Order: sequence, then C-alpha cells, then structure tokens
Amino acid sequence: MSVVKRLMEFEKTDSSKLTIEEFDTKHIDLEQEMDPPCYTEGLRKAKLAQVRLYYSRVFVKVFYRLF
Repeated sequence: MSVVKRLMEFEKTDSSKLTIEEFDTKHIDLEQEMDPPCYTEGLRKAKLAQVRLYYSRVFVKVFYRLF
C-alpha cells in the first residue's frame, strides 16, 4: 500500500511529467522545486493540529466565562 501511496503523491509533482530519458538526465531544470508531498502533508497536518488546539482552548475559556 505504501508504494501505491507514494506513486499517487509523485503524480502531483512536476517530475512526474518528465519522460524516462528526461528524468535520467541530470541537467533538467524544473521551473519549480517542490518538497515531497508526504512532507508537505505532514506540515499541513501539524498546522491543523495547532489550529484545533488553539480553538479548543478558546472554546474552553469562553465556555467557563459563560457559566
């Protein structure tokens, strides 16, 4: 399953549009560099966790002020 997931992530990159010959050539300069999708997904999940923690704390403060 992990290999399939990585291939699906690779499809989202500019490198996936290269031919085998272009991919093997070391001198191809892509217009945009990208972090691996699994890395950016990890960053997104970490940010989401921070936002959830922040708003849960805000909710608790508001809740206790009401009662």
